[in-house]
Amino acid sequence: MRKRLIEETLKRTKGEKSPHNWQLKIALDMLAGHDTLMIAGTGSGKTLPFVMPAFVLEKAIIWIIAPLNYIQGQQVKDFESMGLSAVYVNQETRWKEVKKQVVISSPEGFLDGDKLHGFLFSGELADYRHFVAVDEAHVIQTWGGDFQVAYERVGDLRAALHGVPFSAAIATVTEEIKNAIITSLHLGAYQPLRITNRGNFRPNIEHSVHRMTGGAVSYQEFTHLFPDPTKIKKTLIFVNSVEQAKYIVDELRQGLCGGRRVREEKPDNFLDPKREEDELLH
Repeated sequence: MRKRLIEETLKRTKGEKSPHNWQLKIALDMLAGHDTLMIAGTGSGKTLPFVMPAFVLEKAIIWIIAPLNYIQGQQVKDFESMGLSAVYVNQETRWKEVKKQVVISSPEGFLDGDKLHGFLFSGELADYRHFVAVDEAHVIQTWGGDFQVAYERVGDLRAALHGVPFSAAIATVTEEIKNAIITSLHLGAYQPLRITNRGNFRPNIEHSVHRMTGGAVSYQEFTHLFPDPTKIKKTLIFVNSVEQAKYIVDELRQGLCGGRRVREEKPDNFLDPKREEDELLH
């Protein structure tokens, strides 16, 4: 099986990706029915093991829970480039479109009876092998009580998906958050848990700390990250609440555009959250 996983990965990525030993180990653990928790740096290839079982199984569905629409859309493109059928579920998705090898959604999508819930538990999928993966799993702890309450209920899926292995991936994690993830997803409660810790060091990532003033004044300090409003590189700003995101967007518009309406004064893609090629994503 290991050899076949290597061959299929090379074939599907046109020779660009030869799976690392740790990626193969996680995929093999998933195929063996084990729960997995992987800790690996951003850009190291955490999501590849999620879908590798679909490379070698004729009837397999990978259910991926991802926190942001941006991440969901990008993953669909990545998986389709590997020859997998993939879809991310939103309000417009029809149930017939859901029958893919990889299905990506928010936790609400999996728990909402009007979306995936009924299809997930339908007899039509009885002879398929199922795998559930939670990407950016730290949000179970950090967003659970505020940003998206549904994340607190992700572990509820285990009661209905008896025997289905769960996997979780995260780039950085404290011991407290790691334990919270294990508890919330009941990792290791029904089958063995395999933990892979690759650390989070990446030579192409620089960490720096800016001590903020605190309070509402802190939102204004985000403008210092963009000294030239006409040359803003693609940037992701992660916050813990919708309210914080609104404040930051308002301050950026005020500080970088003088409070003017963005589309009237700047290029179409400047601070426009509706465009796919956004220079600033929030």
